[in-house]
Amino acid sequence: MQKLLNLIISNISFILVVLAMCSFVYAAFLFTFKATFIVGGLCLIALAYIVSPDERG
Repeated sequence: MQKLLNLIISNISFILVVLAMCSFVYAAFLFTFKATFIVGGLCLIALAYIVSPDERG
């Protein structure tokens, strides 16, 4: 249980970013179905940019 809690605490910022992106996609779905794909795609691009390793050396 302690390992799980430490894992959640160490990754809380990433978890909050993912939850925020999910809320944006859901809000776009409530607005219109086509906007869901646009916002979802933009969120996936942003998530890929955040997760990708830094290649500056």
